Amino acid sequence: MSLSSPAERHTTPPLGGLVDRLLSHGDFASWLDQLLPGKPVGIGGVWGSACALVSATLSASGRYPLLVICDQTAAMDQLVDAWP
Repeated sequence: MSLSSPAERHTTPPLGGLVDRLLSHGDFASWLDQLLPGKPVGIGGVWGSACALVSATLSASGRYPLLVICDQTAAMDQLVDAWP
């Protein structure tokens, strides 16, 4: 048995490898390719930790800047808590 310090332990964010999986998903990748630089985009019908996943995946794509607007403090806290 070996013990490791907290700094040596690897921790996985709540949504771990899902960002890479979503980036490689055919439908999402096609949708991402259709985004136009400089044009605002809204994504409706996404809630819970899926908001964090979609936002983090858009951010991870490195293609466009990302601005997330939450209309409630609780929604913002949930997004931050679930961010991969």
